[in-house]
Amino acid sequence: MATTRLNSSGKKVGVKAAKRKPSAPKPKYKCLICHQELDEVDFYKTKGSMLWTEYDGRCLFCKECLGGKFRILRERHGERLATMMLCHFIDAPYVSSVYEAVVDKGNEFDFGHYMRTLNGPQYAKKSYVTSILEGELGNEELGSNSNDDREEKWSREDKRIKKETIEFVGYDPFAGFPDSDRKYLFGELSRYLDDEMADDPFKLSQVIQVVINNDQIRNLDLQIAKLDMSRDANDIKVLNTIKKDLVAASDKIAKENGISVKNRLNQDVGRSSLGYLMRDMRNKDFKEAEVNFYDMLRSPGTQWAADMSMKAILENTLFDENDRQEIFITQRELIQKLQKELDDATEENRLLKIKVKELEDG
Repeated sequence: MATTRLNSSGKKVGVKAAKRKPSAPKPKYKCLICHQELDEVDFYKTKGSMLWTEYDGRCLFCKECLGGKFRILRERHGERLATMMLCHFIDAPYVSSVYEAVVDKGNEFDFGHYMRTLNGPQYAKKSYVTSILEGELGNEELGSNSNDDREEKWSREDKRIKKETIEFVGYDPFAGFPDSDRKYLFGELSRYLDDEMADDPFKLSQVIQVVINNDQIRNLDLQIAKLDMSRDANDIKVLNTIKKDLVAASDKIAKENGISVKNRLNQDVGRSSLGYLMRDMRNKDFKEAEVNFYDMLRSPGTQWAADMSMKAILENTLFDENDRQEIFITQRELIQKLQKELDDATEENRLLKIKVKELEDG
């Protein structure tokens, strides 16, 4: 198709339209995990990596496969550490500030959003190696999930207490506190949680405040312990004054709300315990409340506890020759004693059966 234009003399002349070149087909890449051939948009782009320069910076692990890996890593190691590990896997930079920005953006962290943010020109020459060199992996900036990674080193019992406490309260009452403090805080708060506390949100809030005060008092004691009494007398005096105020505040809260053991308003303390429930049912003449002690001793729970105790002793105790000899003698004496008791009980049982038989026949 031709068009017209004016020449230098003002006359119209024809102009041939330029032919459009057919657009080149978008490249496809094969995922190294699922082996599917997919469009380039199905792969993340890591411009600064030397591993993927041959593929226009496209990491040859598709987004779907990486999403599955991220979910597994997050379940095992926490969100922040999972992000670091996946960045290492695809040689993408881990940038703490970008991670925090993505976390703050929504309720749930989105790895795809994180990777799209890295497409900015300031990250064009960055890879995982530059993150190591720039100290990003040791960045301790606090964020919504910054505690997750450090808490992975907690014991199973500490994690259980934290999980149950958050479920009881309905939220994380110690969000933002240092990791070492959080472990102490959850452990202390768990001691106060009972049925009464669940029915009294205000009292629960006061208990949380008392626990926080106790943690601050503990930290003050640690600071005082590091000071020299002769050289740092003024600092010690200031710290003790702060400590005194915290103790007074905690004591006041405890007395007004019946939190402390001495001033507890509830006289039925421990009403959820087995002993209290049994006494209550006895008073109501509920005969089935009586517990068969033999059944308790032979129950699966008791046997499991005994087995775990023995396993712990064998794994953690170092016995020398004298200890083994003493254990052997003690066990032998105990076996002889138990054997005698068994024989006596067997004979008593035999005689009782004879008497029962005689009574039945007579």
